[in-house]
Amino acid sequence: MADLSIVLLDARRGAVEQSRRHAYISSLLGIPHLVVAVNKMDLVQWDELAFRDIVAEFRSFAEGLEVPT
Repeated sequence: MADLSIVLLDARRGAVEQSRRHAYISSLLGIPHLVVAVNKMDLVQWDELAFRDIVAEFRSFAEGLEVPT
């Protein structure tokens, strides 16, 4: 059994359906910790606002899952 699940998000696309699905499956499997990694920040010129938007979008989705936010 895993203690941690890592969901990788593309900085250009944010939380796409596949990313949400992976997080949901992790929650169904009872994995207690979910880590979100934002990849390809260089392709958005390290834009902090883009990063914060992605975090806010995913956090909003994750609140409906049974994992700590």
